[in-house]
Amino acid sequence: MTSSTLESEIFTTGSLPINTQTNLVFIQIKYGNQYYHAKYDKQGNWQLDLPVTNEINQSIPIEITVYNETEAPLWHKEFTPTELGEQQAEIKSRKTEEFSSLPVKKPLITSTNFTNQKWHFGQQKMIFAYQMLNFTDQVARQAKVFSIRMRDNSGKLVLDLAYMPLENITSGTTLAAAMEEHINRHLPEDMGVQVTYQHRQLIISDPQQRTIETLVLGKTAAITPIILSEKLLPFGHADYRLFYDAAQRHRITHFSFTINGTEENDSLFYTDINLELPAEFDNQQLAEILKNKLNKLMASDDIQIQWDSNGQYLAISDRQGRQITDFVLQTHRSYDQLIKMADIVTPNRHSTQAKLGIIRGQLPPSMVNEEWSWQLLAAPHFGTAQIESTTGQWEYQPTGDESFPGYDQFHLQAVGKEGITSHPIAVILQHDQAPIPFFPTVKTFTLKTPDYQEPIANHQPIPADFKLHDVFIAQTHVLRPQDPYLQLVQNRWALIKLNASSASGAPAPNFTVIVHGADGHELGRVRLTGNKKLPSSLDLPSQDNLVALKGHNDQDSYVAPLKEEWIKPGISITLTANGQPLALPHYQQETFAFQPKVGADVNLPLRIMRIAHHTDNDWAINDQIDQWGNDIVAQLPIKQLTLYSYPSVPFDQFASFRDEFYAVYTGNKNEPGSDPHAGNGGFKGSIAASYNLANRLRRANVGDNEISYVAFFPDPYGGLGGGQQGGGSASAGVFIHEIGHAIGRSHSINDPNYPYKTGYQASWGYNQVTQQYLPNFSIDKNNNHYPNTDPMHGGNGLRPAEQVFAVFSDYNILKNFQFVKQQYQWYPNQISGEDSEDGGFAGDGYYQLWDDNLQQWVTVTQDNHKRYKVKEEAVAYQHNQPVYWITGHLVQQDGQTLKPNTAPHPQNQLMVFTTLGNLPQPYHNLVTGENRSLQKDYPYALKVTYATEQ
Repeated sequence: MTSSTLESEIFTTGSLPINTQTNLVFIQIKYGNQYYHAKYDKQGNWQLDLPVTNEINQSIPIEITVYNETEAPLWHKEFTPTELGEQQAEIKSRKTEEFSSLPVKKPLITSTNFTNQKWHFGQQKMIFAYQMLNFTDQVARQAKVFSIRMRDNSGKLVLDLAYMPLENITSGTTLAAAMEEHINRHLPEDMGVQVTYQHRQLIISDPQQRTIETLVLGKTAAITPIILSEKLLPFGHADYRLFYDAAQRHRITHFSFTINGTEENDSLFYTDINLELPAEFDNQQLAEILKNKLNKLMASDDIQIQWDSNGQYLAISDRQGRQITDFVLQTHRSYDQLIKMADIVTPNRHSTQAKLGIIRGQLPPSMVNEEWSWQLLAAPHFGTAQIESTTGQWEYQPTGDESFPGYDQFHLQAVGKEGITSHPIAVILQHDQAPIPFFPTVKTFTLKTPDYQEPIANHQPIPADFKLHDVFIAQTHVLRPQDPYLQLVQNRWALIKLNASSASGAPAPNFTVIVHGADGHELGRVRLTGNKKLPSSLDLPSQDNLVALKGHNDQDSYVAPLKEEWIKPGISITLTANGQPLALPHYQQETFAFQPKVGADVNLPLRIMRIAHHTDNDWAINDQIDQWGNDIVAQLPIKQLTLYSYPSVPFDQFASFRDEFYAVYTGNKNEPGSDPHAGNGGFKGSIAASYNLANRLRRANVGDNEISYVAFFPDPYGGLGGGQQGGGSASAGVFIHEIGHAIGRSHSINDPNYPYKTGYQASWGYNQVTQQYLPNFSIDKNNNHYPNTDPMHGGNGLRPAEQVFAVFSDYNILKNFQFVKQQYQWYPNQISGEDSEDGGFAGDGYYQLWDDNLQQWVTVTQDNHKRYKVKEEAVAYQHNQPVYWITGHLVQQDGQTLKPNTAPHPQNQLMVFTTLGNLPQPYHNLVTGENRSLQKDYPYALKVTYATEQ
């Protein structure tokens, strides 16, 4: 037979569980003794083009196997050459017919294009004191003059009014009427606009869909800025000269800049950018200030500006060769502007609406798709927001109480047709000065009892050959009642699982589980669900049979959920068949009920922060941590997870003090004392900086009962954890490993008490969110069985298929519980403003601790806090308050911690954020001498003065 080529496309039955953090995916195609490879979609949606060139033997199957970083196959199937040939003909026919209309690949909700949107006043062709955004009657009364420019759909200028006087303006309504009269007087009849004032908004509506190019309101008639520079002159390719009167340079307060785009870059417009100039400066210093300001705005170093002392001009160039169309130096000190808006774009198929009193923004095209819609996930803090679900256009308006501070933040979320949601997208509104808005999205993940349809009683007798093999109960693991690591979390539902057989395969009787409270009263009962006939044999995991091929499953079992309200300390559980109590197996004495250990139902707060080294790396932030909440709460022995997810923050530089290499990491290899590639190993570089920042994030929130994690981008491929915080990579394996360290787990290989060999799993896990049994083993391509491992097994552990994380062993889950049950819980006062629950202990609300002796939560009070070893200065006094958070580094020139009278490092940095946080007991006041010291053992304090220019 001659050689031939066989091409085909094979589709799996669904998306494969791919680790998109590593993309370690291998596809093996075996024909006889030859192996081939195939292409794959890294997002996990598979279409395999399989070239097979050989003599085709119909009796030899073609085997296709898909692997990831584990040895266990994700997918395997055999095809005959005939089956592939039939698919080949069908696919070629379809491609021929549909070649001209091939479907465009649909973007995924997890697209890397989903990034936070930063809306900066200084970069949006809008100028106003931010207080004026709240467009009240009082603001409107200040308007004395207005200017407006309008263009039709062809771009022709149809209206250009400048400095039109406004008289007798007493309110927003009278301002709207005066502007409408002026505008329509200069437009053709029946082609006018409507100007209205409502809900603190001045709205210009134009049914003709003309573009309102510029709209300016002024407090005085001197509305035009004084231009201090001459027209920008081109001089060669991408080189320009800007002349100005050097004697007038001290009058410069602002500049404007426009540069054309390229195929790779959009056009950029910077209008009336404020310049912070020193009291004394020369022309070369001005050039340097302009260059640094522009390059910081553009997040690059492409623009070069120098002062030519011979020609008395600024020499300006762009390394990318783009055309600079405008560069203006100006002063604003000669007039008092109220508000200006420019380039108000007309939406398609809608009337033009220019609005004063709101901010309108648009998500970029890469984040808008007909396959998903947008919704508001978290409201702004100082106003209201809304978004058009399909176009991605949003509007923001401050509240009416004049509390708008000039910045705000709200969160959006994309929703796919299948109900899949994106991670939260922060829209950050910010003016020129600090602080940076940094508000978290707060989500809670709680395990609720699943809906359960109790089966109808079948009235079948207990067969003579009936045998009860085993009873299991499951929250995070499937465990027998007498297993040493069984520990239930109260108020978290549990699965009861019964395995019985009949050698004759007789019909099953009614199985019922009954739960009694510690006082002996019945809490509830429920019938179990299973096959109508008992299995004739079983293959269950045991200490002598860890790798049971069938393992745990519902097909040969009888199961039911125990309601969350039944799971309390002191309960006893009885199983019956047709009302007759069943003697439990594996007990030395006849036992008809078991009493599982039940303990604290903890709500665990977890704070997640992301930092990007350099602003231009902000695009690289694409983690799935926000979507892992259900996986985390299923994995840990807790009742609820409260996830505080902060937007990404670009850090141009950072410092690390733990790696014995004292430097500020700037990413600039030419800068002395800096390391551009911050090391990754151990307490070093980016990983150490992430870990340290996680510590500061937790301590700033007085978070002794919290866990914090800082993800670093670009990915450092490692992490550190311990002391209730972790930092480093945002990959699932590193994240859960470092969270394990954060809650006190060591590497299993270093734990002398770890009961299983080399970090192995012994018991099967259970995911209560998906209600899936999680095997303790995997099977490799050669059908070899090997145990899965704990995430603390040196690296990240080996996980079951389709799970985000490796599963903690039952031993480590018990250790995790012993850690989390020690975390105090805070609750707001039951009656707002009345702090009566704890006798005034530690600020607003009240704290509770789990008392092992009493087996219940106990409120911490002034009378008992010493007995429970809770210090008032160690807990938060106020919760979820608007706060400033200051972070950064202050080091010496050589990187050592900054000390008095030493040379500071030139890259020292402090960043001021505004966010929500917890506040401690008031610190010592340096002026009055009141309140407690910052730290009892340290007589030092940092005095911070934060001021804004009026």
